[in-house]
Amino acid sequence: METDKSLKLIKPQKVVKISFNKLLFIDQELYDNIDALPNILKYRIYIMKVREFWKNYVPLTAQIPLWYPRYSKQTNLLLDCQLKNIHFSHLPCNTLESNKKYICGCQCPYCSEFDEDFKMITCINNTVLNIKDIPCTESKWNNDGVFNPLYDLANYKRLIDYEPLYFSSIWSQL
Repeated sequence: METDKSLKLIKPQKVVKISFNKLLFIDQELYDNIDALPNILKYRIYIMKVREFWKNYVPLTAQIPLWYPRYSKQTNLLLDCQLKNIHFSHLPCNTLESNKKYICGCQCPYCSEFDEDFKMITCINNTVLNIKDIPCTESKWNNDGVFNPLYDLANYKRLIDYEPLYFSSIWSQL
């Protein structure tokens, strides 16, 4: 009779009830050998194995969540966006390469390919000719997080175009 390697020797199993609905299947021979040991030795083996288990166990609350690597990558991308002065819509997660267009002040690789004359003409067209369309900002950084090199020019034009401000107080009448 030939021995078939696909057939495995199945040892008898002992079913041990751990808790209300948890069952543990243990090799019958191993269970009998452990059961034959003195109680003090069984307790020491138990304590040793429990300690070994807790050394290697990492609870779910201590594990790094699945979404964290993508969150970290996105956070680094937004930080680079601010540090390198890249427009938010020119990030790889926001715009396809074919849909990008030049934005004044953006320092991304796409916008850096344009020559200086084109950049200056575009900036002048965007700021001086369409000065009313530019949102008023409190600093040299516009609402999109991009540095506006012509901020002073645009704000001086607004100051000249508006009416003068008059203040009335008791001290000015003296």
